[in-house]
Amino acid sequence: MITILAGISATFSPIFLLFWFYYHLFQLVVFYSGLKNSKSYQWEIILKNLSHEEIKKRAALIFTPVLINLPISLSVLTSPFSKLLEPGLSLSAGEPISVLLFNPGGPTSPSLYIFAPFILFLLITLITKDQRSNGLLALVALVLSITLSSYFVSSNNSSAQRVWTGSLLVLAQFVLLLSIFSIAEKLLPQLRRINLGYKHFISAFTAIITISSALLITGWGVTVGANSLVRTDNEQVIPAFISDLATTNEKPKTLVVRKNQDQVKYFISRGSDLIIGDPDVSTQTPEIVHKSVVDLFNGIGASSSQVLGSYGIQYIFMKDPADPALVRTIDGIGGFTRSSSTKDGVIWKVNNAKARIVFKNSSGKFSTINSTDKSANGYVSSDGFVIVAEKYDPSWKLLLNGRNVPLEKNEFGQPVFKIDQPGEILVTHDGTARRGWISIQLIVILSVVILALPSGRKRKEVPLEELL
Repeated sequence: MITILAGISATFSPIFLLFWFYYHLFQLVVFYSGLKNSKSYQWEIILKNLSHEEIKKRAALIFTPVLINLPISLSVLTSPFSKLLEPGLSLSAGEPISVLLFNPGGPTSPSLYIFAPFILFLLITLITKDQRSNGLLALVALVLSITLSSYFVSSNNSSAQRVWTGSLLVLAQFVLLLSIFSIAEKLLPQLRRINLGYKHFISAFTAIITISSALLITGWGVTVGANSLVRTDNEQVIPAFISDLATTNEKPKTLVVRKNQDQVKYFISRGSDLIIGDPDVSTQTPEIVHKSVVDLFNGIGASSSQVLGSYGIQYIFMKDPADPALVRTIDGIGGFTRSSSTKDGVIWKVNNAKARIVFKNSSGKFSTINSTDKSANGYVSSDGFVIVAEKYDPSWKLLLNGRNVPLEKNEFGQPVFKIDQPGEILVTHDGTARRGWISIQLIVILSVVILALPSGRKRKEVPLEELL
């Protein structure tokens, strides 16, 4: 059951998975090195040592969360520093002093004056002999949180920011709470029997700090803390006519721009507002597209319209309040035509923008191939190239008259297929590998759940004492 809970926690926090994996791996190595024949190189002795019950338990604790979260867990273990960001909306952590006080920081975190009692819990746990190991575990998690929060990591399509280590702090807090409850359970009967002394004063001080912190955090949660980042007022960002265009066979994209204070932010929309999990948000934007957008904002993007148009971006929308200087900058760059300017914002049309999937014949003429969200099919009348206005991925497939066409890459980093004869074509994105990983993940989850369930016994295996 513990491994299932660890697997679920690792799903929402790659940092937790890293800490869990390396901590139990360290414990396994320490236990193995303490065995009698640990330095032997004979296979019989090594296999005998590995068959120890404690090593089996540690191995289950190490590998079960990894297997439950395949294939993401493999990328977390192989490139941990690139996976230090939490899933979903990326939040910047607070300063190290904030993390030291068990406050992860960020735009929705409590103020530092709302003192959490966990520092006090940590000190009490460390000076208590039978709970010192748990205190050291919490201390390691806290030190690791402080260390990681001093690093800056850039997420998909956003600027670099401090690593948010709230998941490690939650782990440390959970361990400390269990330790404090255990200490209190043993201490309360002693306080009734002994005379008034330092134990009474320390217990009273701890209780006052804990109650005060609970009251303050409750008051903050129902007032200032209620303004969460996930709160919405159903504001529609994308204009209605652009959303309607996204339902056509061309499947155009829109570059949505919004200036907030001193930052210019953007995302690529496929006809709807920003949704977590969109392919243009959940993955890294191609470098050539990002550079074109930055050059566009800086007023030096002479080829920005060509690059953006090749990726199927047919419109640029700047949400009100639009920055006048940025509007003039885009107006002054060639390749963009202002389409409208309303109370909702300003819209430019990207000149000569391509559809999501186009066919370029030998004379250089482009024609649109009708596409849906999952595939595209049509007829090509001559030889040429089929260009997919997406990021290059080996999973893109094209069938020409039922025959597989080799995949190539053009100068913009897009999937291209060379057509050598006329005929019917079908363009798809092969998800066989993804479905395979999901199948393995489901098999692992079902196996773990079945193994975690209590097993039954035959009547003849039940001792006579239990039957009576």
